[in-house]
Amino acid sequence: MSRTIIPADILAYYRYLKLFVFAGFVASTTFMVIFGEQGLLVLSDTEERLAEARIDAGQLKKQNKELRLKVRRLKSRPEEVEILAGEIFNQTKDGSTLYVFSSEE
Repeated sequence: MSRTIIPADILAYYRYLKLFVFAGFVASTTFMVIFGEQGLLVLSDTEERLAEARIDAGQLKKQNKELRLKVRRLKSRPEEVEILAGEIFNQTKDGSTLYVFSSEE
């Protein structure tokens, strides 16, 4: 027995088709918002990397400040150069004694 399609059935199928297309659009949009190239997961990762970069920048600023202070001291006090040379190159002025201590436990 064959069934004839009446306009009400076509209208119902059309409604389901529209609903299916809309649901697919919402699902794909949601997927892209969460997992896409500029999605929430990438944004979260980017924010973490930004926070780490800010911490690193703060540490570098602190190191730069310490190095500038060290350079200023070396330029203004010749004895600082002697101390630094002794620390780095194990050198002293003539007539001086250099003591080297090991940090063995």
